[in-house]
Amino acid sequence: MTSIVFPQVTPPDNAARDAMREQWTHRRRIHSSSTATVNPGDGLGSIALWLAGCMPAKDTHADAGLEKVRHIVVAGDHPVGEAIPEISHVSTGQAGLDESLALTADDVHVESLWVDAQRHAPQAHPADRADALTEEEFDSAVRAGMELADAQADSGVSLLLVGDHGRGLTSTAAVVVGSLCTVEPVRVVGRGSGIDDSVWRQKVTYIRDAMYRVRDDRASAQRVLRKAGSADLAVLVGLLAQAAVRRTPVVFDGAGVAAAALVAHAMAPGASEWWAAASAGTEPATREALAYLDLTPLLDLSLDTDQGTCALLALPIIRHAWRTVPRVSG
Repeated sequence: MTSIVFPQVTPPDNAARDAMREQWTHRRRIHSSSTATVNPGDGLGSIALWLAGCMPAKDTHADAGLEKVRHIVVAGDHPVGEAIPEISHVSTGQAGLDESLALTADDVHVESLWVDAQRHAPQAHPADRADALTEEEFDSAVRAGMELADAQADSGVSLLLVGDHGRGLTSTAAVVVGSLCTVEPVRVVGRGSGIDDSVWRQKVTYIRDAMYRVRDDRASAQRVLRKAGSADLAVLVGLLAQAAVRRTPVVFDGAGVAAAALVAHAMAPGASEWWAAASAGTEPATREALAYLDLTPLLDLSLDTDQGTCALLALPIIRHAWRTVPRVSG
């Protein structure tokens, strides 16, 4: 069993959120003829209220709190890519990532950080035949994620955009999500990089066998991830959970991050209040995980992307929502 215990997560400031909602509603009532039509409980309004709870001390009449944003991609290869070579192809997609970065406003500082998690478990095993990680490897990877979150908080980063990347990642995520959410393999498996029916059946078989191996471990999310996950997912667990501990809001997307979020939420109860999902993507595992965590995606793009691309695409909308507050409540 892991020796890692996260400090208690302080919830976002609901009083600040409620005060903003009340003021917002009051100002809308007074200025009913105004062109401002944002509802504080829906859409852009819900994003702004989430930020208000996460950043209650920030000046809501400016972009304060959103000038320094860090984009983090946690990457790693998965042994399932060796077991089923047809699913192992993955594109770096750097051109698309660069375009997404270019869409962010010039007046917000977005720095990208690529984290290679492979060094924490260089000899990881396919989860359908053996435990993916040792306890030492799991702890090392989670602690690396915690240190990463601490470094961001200490450097003044106020919003994290988190994504994933790796060969065989969606299969690993499907095993973890299927096990923790009790979803049968055929309902949690997706097409990943665009596989045909024959490879899809191989993928289902792998996920089924891996889920069977951890069937008696489902009461312990961290044990499921250690036995059936990967080092990059473990790093993401540490990053997501510790970001919540440090009161740093996170916007994420990707099946791998969603699977890690389930484990982070179990290890650090209340952490999910500090997260927002950018998109549900196209993978069934992502949708199942977000439903379990009660996270409604900010965007409905149905994009099959990784590297936090949808989180980057959501940033201009998030900033617009934050700027909406002074227009309605100012």
